[in-house]
Amino acid sequence: MSAFLGADNKNQAAILRRWVWSCFLYFIFFWIGLQACSENIIKISLSHFIFVFFITFLVQVLFYRMVKTAYYERWGEPTFIFYEIMVGLSLLVYLMFWVDGVVRMSMVNIAVLAALFGIFSVHKRHFVILAIYPVFVFFIIGLRDFWQGSSAVSVETFFFQLAITSFVLIFFTYIASHISTMRRNLALNRNLMKEQARELESTNIELQKHLDEMSEMAIMDALTGLYNRHQFMETFKVQTKITAETGQALGFLIMDIDHFKAVNDAHGHAAGDMILKSFKQLPLKVLRKADFIARYGGEEFVVLLPNTDEQTMLDIAERIRLYIKAIAFDEIGAEYGITVSIGCTLYQHREALDEMMFRADKALYSAKADGRDRVVYQPFSPNQTN
Repeated sequence: MSAFLGADNKNQAAILRRWVWSCFLYFIFFWIGLQACSENIIKISLSHFIFVFFITFLVQVLFYRMVKTAYYERWGEPTFIFYEIMVGLSLLVYLMFWVDGVVRMSMVNIAVLAALFGIFSVHKRHFVILAIYPVFVFFIIGLRDFWQGSSAVSVETFFFQLAITSFVLIFFTYIASHISTMRRNLALNRNLMKEQARELESTNIELQKHLDEMSEMAIMDALTGLYNRHQFMETFKVQTKITAETGQALGFLIMDIDHFKAVNDAHGHAAGDMILKSFKQLPLKVLRKADFIARYGGEEFVVLLPNTDEQTMLDIAERIRLYIKAIAFDEIGAEYGITVSIGCTLYQHREALDEMMFRADKALYSAKADGRDRVVYQPFSPNQTN
């Protein structure tokens, strides 16, 4: 059963449900019609009646195949539903030719029930046709009966019935078309809201992307791609808290490119920028994953070394010095190289950043004074004064 009524989408599933409902009603009308034929209310033979319903059954099978193969989409759902209803009305108006005037009046009103199947789907013009069709046939059959002298009612009664039936169907057509229009407008608004929601989501994603980029710009140095001075100060606060909780040592390096001003003066700022950019390789080539490096300003760089004792700190500083010294800037000159001077110290519990920086700067100045291209360590002294 699930395969028989299985659908590829919600729209197809809704049409299949309506098809099942219509088949159920056809079955009820078939049973009622059989009784009417046996009582001679419908004045045709039983075989004639069964043949008419057999044709209707074949048409329903055709409709089912059109839905399952999605062929109905070529017409559009409103037009397809309209054709389904027209088949049912055509069966109704055909049988109206074979009943008397009293029964015929009741059958015309059944047209309202048939039109209910399109109340949420078909267009206003379809409802107009669905209303006019049975009323017109009712009028033609009435004229036939008067012409043949077989009418069971007077002319006045007939036109009164016609007026009442027309009013009911026209009023129903107006209400049904209004409901159908409202439903389509709601569907359009719902689709519009979904589209606006998708656009808003896309905008939010783009905005978040820009915010992430701005956040990154706020903590990164644009030239070197390393962290900037502000982020170094924030990271220092975090690392000192970790050090206070774990009791692990925290090493600190400050390095300065030797004769950097002379490089800019002799080769231009582009050459200086090239040298500064080379420091972005230190995290990958020399430093550990937990280590933190930032451009402090100008040609100065700082490094935080978590969980690092004095000897390890000096080993890392030496590796940095040798790595920088080994870089050849051939774009500036054949085998052109630079050196760095590095000052080292260990963080002391509860001391301020300025106090640690004071010792590191002192070590850096010593490295410069001793000839540059070297690493100097400045231990903590209780008598230190900034």
